[in-house]
Amino acid sequence: MAGLLAGVPPEKVFEFLMARLRKSDHDGWFSLDRPLSTPAPKNSPVSKGSAPLETKEVMSLTEGLVLAKKRTARPRRRRGRRGKSRLPSLPPKLQCAPVHRATFRFDVQSTMVQQNVTNVNLLGVAGSVGVTTSSVTTFASAVRLRRIKIWPAAGGEATVQWNGTTQHMPEASVDVTLPTGITVSEATDAVPDAYSFAALWWSAGASAQALFQLSATAGSIVDVDLDYCLATAESPQTISVASSVVGTVYYGYLDGPSTHIMKPLGRPSTF
Repeated sequence: MAGLLAGVPPEKVFEFLMARLRKSDHDGWFSLDRPLSTPAPKNSPVSKGSAPLETKEVMSLTEGLVLAKKRTARPRRRRGRRGKSRLPSLPPKLQCAPVHRATFRFDVQSTMVQQNVTNVNLLGVAGSVGVTTSSVTTFASAVRLRRIKIWPAAGGEATVQWNGTTQHMPEASVDVTLPTGITVSEATDAVPDAYSFAALWWSAGASAQALFQLSATAGSIVDVDLDYCLATAESPQTISVASSVVGTVYYGYLDGPSTHIMKPLGRPSTF
């Protein structure tokens, strides 16, 4: 009994015992004036019973005290009329630096061979705004490459060469070359290996690094699948261009403003 009553306030125990005794006296089969061993009246619930009154009464008291202990240790949460908690709802964790994913398409305006594409070029691809007549600032503070697809022009070729010279990674390339007279081909589809140089997140402010090289004939179409993080606490990238209008939105050439071979399709651009 001592173990069952551990943790129950004494005043609660006294209150409960008195309530049980009053209820028993009201029912007529238990009285404060008679001992527990006295037989119960004939009409009482335990007069025909198989156990003495004192045993059942003690068991009932014990069960009640256990329930009282549980209610004391684990208070129930109050609920409203429709079963909803009355506790105030707290706002969930919010990602303050939004990350987006998009595919950007480019037109190869002249034949190129092993044309470098850098991390700074990719930041410009995700969008920028003119801040002076000769510079733009990117919307993104970081960018990550997911996939490159090239549809070569008729009778042409397309090659993606991952840069492995500065990352302790083996060289890797994907090539599609069309025979003369063949005009239909599948796209050159290239995905950087996990944890490779080209698959990393690249932040604004980092020095320009050639992540990969593209070779394609004029008229080829290039799709670049990117993740980019909008600038919040980190500073975006500033890129110098030949001409821009302050406040105008631009999307950069895939190879950057210096060579400007791969022009963005469907979006305003400058170089």
